[in-house]
Amino acid sequence: MDGSLQINVAQLLKDSIGANRAFQTRASLQIGADAAEVELRAELTRIDGGVLVKAAVATDLPVACVRCLEDFPCHLEFQMQEEYYQTVQIDEFMPLTPPYPPDSFRIDVSHNLDMVEAVRQHALLAVPMQPLCRPECGGICPQCGRLLAGGDCGCDAPRVDPRLAPLLQLKLDDETEG
Repeated sequence: MDGSLQINVAQLLKDSIGANRAFQTRASLQIGADAAEVELRAELTRIDGGVLVKAAVATDLPVACVRCLEDFPCHLEFQMQEEYYQTVQIDEFMPLTPPYPPDSFRIDVSHNLDMVEAVRQHALLAVPMQPLCRPECGGICPQCGRLLAGGDCGCDAPRVDPRLAPLLQLKLDDETEG
């Protein structure tokens, strides 16, 4: 099961439309700045003009927590579906006129289907907008910059944003009057 995210689909392209093949692999892939181990289980289906890939992907991608800025492995599981278009005829190796969009995924002249770029793009889209290393992450102190993972940093500086100080004063005045 260890390997790459490339598969030769020459035999599948010779089959009739609707033919299926299963494919699974585990491979290391450069996603963003770091490499990650990716586990992929795919079903490849012969379609008119190419191959449809439906895949389930799992990986642990190193990302930075939005509160404490520490890197942590963010577990991602996602589904993807992409069409890969033929660029040459299977038996005659004659180039096909491109009926596909210019930015589409293609099967190369050796009939290899490379899923690296599709998996990379889908993985980047699957990363949460605000990844947290853990829900109770305390982040960093806005005054001294120390990690608040172990509790309070002991900073004596006021924790009120100076721009919001007038609102706090209104609240305190309201509480003393009432």
